[in-house]
Amino acid sequence: FIVWGAMAFAALGTLALSLVPPALALWTFRSTLDGQWDFVYDDNHNFIDILELNWKNFRWYWEDGVLLGVYEPVALTLKAVAVHFVGFDAAAFHVIATVLHVVNAWLVFFFAWAFVSGTAGPALTGGERWKRKVGCAVGGCLFAVHPLTVQVICWLSCIPYMLSALFSQLGLLCVLSASRPGPQPTLARRAGGAALRVLSILLYFAAATSKPQGIALALVYVVVEYDGGARAARA
Repeated sequence: FIVWGAMAFAALGTLALSLVPPALALWTFRSTLDGQWDFVYDDNHNFIDILELNWKNFRWYWEDGVLLGVYEPVALTLKAVAVHFVGFDAAAFHVIATVLHVVNAWLVFFFAWAFVSGTAGPALTGGERWKRKVGCAVGGCLFAVHPLTVQVICWLSCIPYMLSALFSQLGLLCVLSASRPGPQPTLARRAGGAALRVLSILLYFAAATSKPQGIALALVYVVVEYDGGARAARA
């Protein structure tokens, strides 16, 4: 009972820490949720001109999908689905952009913790683990309020960047989980690792076709897999 209680307390503490970055992101950009917004600059071209959800447009997203010189069919498809439900409402899309940033800030904590806990191995003491978790929360907070995030949240045409970041972080979490050293691998563990790697490939595709910057994620995958293999060999 005491062991289970300690584990539950640690899990609740981790959850509480993980919620600090998204809460800070929401508070920082709260004004995006209650303002009177409109489409600006090239938003009309990115939204109103091409986002009616129909078969003709859907085929164009995937067969061509080049908008202002960029191929982003996943982002176009997801934006078209959003338009189908909320219409061409700039205020609603600002809510969507803010929610995406909040979720990304939350994932920064979990990605950072998955990375630092994996590289440290199981030998961390309780105090050392908490120090590292606090460091991960601080990193998430820096991401949440960094000035470079203002444009991608407040300019609706930049929503694909946040989609790419979302899929990238989810993919990296899959790769980190699959490559984490552990006890002697069983058939179930191998199957789980294979499933996570397949999912990471699908998420990589989604990231790269939301915004081409996601293509660079492949290099990070290679580094993480190599690091995981090296740690497994040392174990």
